[in-house]
Amino acid sequence: MALALYGCANQTTSFDEIVANRRSVRSYDKTQKVSEEQVRTLIATTQEAPSWGAYDAGLSNAFLVLKAKEMGFDTLIMGLRDADGLKKALGIPSDETVMTVVALGYGNQVPKRPDRKPLDEIMKIK
Repeated sequence: MALALYGCANQTTSFDEIVANRRSVRSYDKTQKVSEEQVRTLIATTQEAPSWGAYDAGLSNAFLVLKAKEMGFDTLIMGLRDADGLKKALGIPSDETVMTVVALGYGNQVPKRPDRKPLDEIMKIK
């Protein structure tokens, strides 16, 4: 997993608040840096996600972005871009697989919450 790292603020919120407020942020404050310790905390959290192959990379991403929000970061899951170019630029061994790219930092914007369908339109309980 490659991360674009720029900065963080610390805050404590409930899980529901974290989920409700996490957005895909595309602009970051490059003056605020992210420490190696903060990155280690985030990656350690992703290790708690289920791990059954490529499908579960999405679960790791979810753990990462939610923990990042809890820590005061903003994120953007960009999916897979130029995997070979990333490997070369970051010195990732050729036998490793780049599954996703996540931007991480302190956002310069607060994106509007996208409209959601009513719950009864997307689920049925019988």
